[in-house]
Amino acid sequence: MLVFVFLILLMACVAVAITVENWQHGLLALAAQYGLGAALLTQDAPAEVVLSFLVGGAIACAILFLTLRQMQDLLKSKRSDTDLEPRSSLADMSYRLAAIVLAGTATYGLSQSYPLPETSVGVTFAIYWLAAAGLFSLSTSQDTLRSGLGLLLIDSATLLLLGATGLGALHTVFLLGIVVNTLVSVSTAYLLTVRSVGSDLD
Repeated sequence: MLVFVFLILLMACVAVAITVENWQHGLLALAAQYGLGAALLTQDAPAEVVLSFLVGGAIACAILFLTLRQMQDLLKSKRSDTDLEPRSSLADMSYRLAAIVLAGTATYGLSQSYPLPETSVGVTFAIYWLAAAGLFSLSTSQDTLRSGLGLLLIDSATLLLLGATGLGALHTVFLLGIVVNTLVSVSTAYLLTVRSVGSDLD
């Protein structure tokens, strides 16, 4: 029952992270996703893997938060918080929500038809869900932040897969959990900053 609750919360957090307009809410949902993923991972992976998952997520969230916060302060006199990224139309938001519902349905079907070896049902569903949501955000989004969040979700799915199945050595999991998350978040922060400076020069 507790696993089911964690999965529902995980789905909700990921959906909020890749659809919400407010970047603070998006990062909060992303951070919650790392916490819920770590809780699920404790069923199948050693403590070192869970720790690297949490540390990598904390680093990524901190880098993005500090960057966006600094941009907000610098641009406060010129634009509103939500202008850090383009606004989505109501049609785009409706499309995203409908696609997320379909992705959740497909994820459930995949997790039931193709369970991962040596992996609990909850972690299997989480892996499929994070990968599907990450690919969706990466392939359909036109703004930098959501593309970066999509990459982070795909990395989370990969880390859960390697950690839960034991396919990856500890140093590989550490690399994905901390180094890759840091690189993705730093790259996203850099692109956000360049985009903001470029718009000021126009």
